[in-house]
Amino acid sequence: MKIPSLPREGVPVRDTVNEIIAFLRATQITTVKGGKIKGNALEITPPDPDDFTAAPEFQVNHWEEPEGTFKYSVDPGYITYQNINSGGTGFIVPTLGGTSLEAEERPTGTLPAAACYVYVQVATSNKGVPSTATITATASEQSDTHHVPPDPTNLSGTAGIYYLLLAQFEDDGNGHAKATRWITGNRNLPNQLVQLDNLGSGKKVYQGFALGTDKHQVRSIRQRASSEQIHVKYDNEDAGGDEDDAVEIIVEGNKKDGTLRFEDCNGTEIFSLTWVDGLITNAAGETIVVPDCPGTTV
Repeated sequence: MKIPSLPREGVPVRDTVNEIIAFLRATQITTVKGGKIKGNALEITPPDPDDFTAAPEFQVNHWEEPEGTFKYSVDPGYITYQNINSGGTGFIVPTLGGTSLEAEERPTGTLPAAACYVYVQVATSNKGVPSTATITATASEQSDTHHVPPDPTNLSGTAGIYYLLLAQFEDDGNGHAKATRWITGNRNLPNQLVQLDNLGSGKKVYQGFALGTDKHQVRSIRQRASSEQIHVKYDNEDAGGDEDDAVEIIVEGNKKDGTLRFEDCNGTEIFSLTWVDGLITNAAGETIVVPDCPGTTV
């Protein structure tokens, strides 16, 4: 008598198990690894909890149903993040089909095709704080939408959508899903952007966030190209002659100091105009009456 293979397509599992029991009894085998024969049943000894190894977080399990559909489930895991609103950290357990991955009855999903992707889709606020995390399977590779904090040109900002890859499947050539990439373990979603604020009034140095280049943009401060009276420069130059080490931008005049005196006919000063670094330092708007002194010509 040959022990039957398990499982066999089209044969109920119950019939296969009964055949195995009959084989074991016919060969006078009463105990098997992990269990024993008891009457017409195969009694399984529960494994020692100390010998149990938990599956990695976010491990994707997949199988093919008899009707040809591809099903999958995901072992529980966490999305951790920095909550800049509260100053602490937080975590989210994703859902699959509206059911938490930690539910007693694990949720399952359907792969859209043999070649597809399984992601954790994380939705965030415009400040990058996650609000929801959903397991999703897509037929094509997905791209993130980076969150953008509010700024003077975009007062509402932009909410973020991030796709964290868990598994990638390809068609094995026979119409079956073959896993080519698995990424397991809890995921941390860093808050990569900072929000800049223009202080005071007047012209704004901070222009905004450029979504296309993924960069914050700051306006330049420059001096007039010709006949400059005001100079804009860094505070120092390093030994190499460049200004990489500068820590300040200095706005200064043209380094010209002087005084213009107005005197009466006796040589007594009636008014003076003083400037330092090209800038007048005393009151302006004065009316000066130049006396007609004897012996002088204008």
